[in-house]
Amino acid sequence: MKYFALLALVLVMSGCTYSFRGASLPPGVHSISVQVFDDKSGFGDPSLRTNLTNLLTQQLVSDNTYQVTNMSSADAAVIGTITDVTTKPVAISGNEQVGKWQITIYVTIRFENLKTQKDIWTKQFSDWGE
Repeated sequence: MKYFALLALVLVMSGCTYSFRGASLPPGVHSISVQVFDDKSGFGDPSLRTNLTNLLTQQLVSDNTYQVTNMSSADAAVIGTITDVTTKPVAISGNEQVGKWQITIYVTIRFENLKTQKDIWTKQFSDWGE
C-alpha cells in the first residue's frame, strides 16, 4: 500500500504542480514556508502528508521564484490540507484480482501573508493517476 501511495503522489504532483512564476503577489513577499500538510482524508497512510509536503517543497525550490525557508523567517506560508483520497479498480484480471488502481487526491492549499495575517488565496486541487 505504501508503494501504491507514493507512486500516486508522484503522478498526482506531476499533473497538478503550481508555479508562482508570473503571479501577482503582495510587495514584500520574497520567502515562503511550506507547512506539513494536514490529512483529513482518512486514507490511512501516515506518510502521505509528509510525502506530499516534500513533493510540493521540491517543486517550489525548483521553481526558484521565492526562497523556501522556515515559518519564523518567511514572509508567506503555504498551508495544505489533504481533504480526500479515493481509489477505484480500473483493471481486473480473469481471476478477479485488481491489476491496476486509479487514485485521486484532493487538497486545499491556502497561501497566507504572514506579515498581514491575511490569505492571499485559497485553492482546491485534485488529480488522479493509475
